[in-house]
Amino acid sequence: MKKFKFTLQNVLSLKENMEDNEKMLLMELRNQHNILMEELGVFQNAYADCTQQKREILLTGTTPTQLFQFTQYISEVNKRIALKQDEIDKMLIRIEKQAQVLKEIRTEVKTLEKLKEKQLESYHGKLSKENELLIEEFVANKVS
Repeated sequence: MKKFKFTLQNVLSLKENMEDNEKMLLMELRNQHNILMEELGVFQNAYADCTQQKREILLTGTTPTQLFQFTQYISEVNKRIALKQDEIDKMLIRIEKQAQVLKEIRTEVKTLEKLKEKQLESYHGKLSKENELLIEEFVANKVS
């Protein structure tokens, strides 16, 4: 009997390659998310530092110009925090979509792998029957 060959091996290989590519893309998106989170942390720290400095100069006394500058800077940092948070929210949506794509491809790969296992079991069953027939023929020829 000829060697076992999965009939959909090319499709399985293609899906496995797609799965690897989608995993890499998901990993890259997660790395980008981590970078965005670090950037957000920098802005939040700047905001906290600046508001603390503003409180301190209010207690010690300041000019209206300096107070206006602190207020403008705090406002700008606040805008950047909001923009960064929007970027993070969009990135999370992209990550969710990518995770769903990966999940679907994994399901397809598992389905093909199960089909391959069933074909292999069928092949082994046919091989066993063929071997049994050969043994029976051999025994029949020896007896006669």
